[in-house]
Amino acid sequence: MLLDNYYYWHVNALPVTYIDDIFRLAKEQRYVEAIIGQRQIKNYKLKTQKKEKRDTTVKWLSQQWVYEGINGIVQAANEKAGWNYDWDYSEAAQFTKYTKGKYYGWHCDSIQNPSVYHKPGHPAHGKMRKMSSIVSLNDSSEYEGGQLEFDFRNKDPDRNKGSASHVTECKEVQKKGTVVTFPSYVWHRVKPVTKGVRYSLVFWHLGYPFK
Repeated sequence: MLLDNYYYWHVNALPVTYIDDIFRLAKEQRYVEAIIGQRQIKNYKLKTQKKEKRDTTVKWLSQQWVYEGINGIVQAANEKAGWNYDWDYSEAAQFTKYTKGKYYGWHCDSIQNPSVYHKPGHPAHGKMRKMSSIVSLNDSSEYEGGQLEFDFRNKDPDRNKGSASHVTECKEVQKKGTVVTFPSYVWHRVKPVTKGVRYSLVFWHLGYPFK
């Protein structure tokens, strides 16, 4: 699918008070090793995390106010970018900490089989990830490396090598409080942090499959 806008951003969209509250909430949770995929549900087998693909630690935040602080921004991006996706649910937010050497290789957030993604009766059952959002929780002046990059060819970059011209760095995400939203099928990565710590909050926004 060709788009006029493969990602949309709102710089400094979230107030400092929201970000401070996110950090306070995160302190109450335990870090867990990040994985690729989701928990096992019925016959949907979880892909085991491989260090060559991802090496980060995360916390999960599911409080209602966390979503309420971003939903309007996400919908504005959805409309202004011209995607106009139907969505009505967001998964638990992922608070991610990238220390020196931590990274997340090329991946896309789309779920292959939404029918088994959540159990029947769950509000997300039968729905798929349509948009993803990344919130910058600190300025890029506090770390080095950790660049967010996109590849818009709709192919796994690890299996379809190309020139550097295929890669777009999302420089807009560097400012604290900035929200970057993009279709979940877009391939992206976070390069290794070389100094300092990069904090981000990731959301996935779901709706029923495209018709």
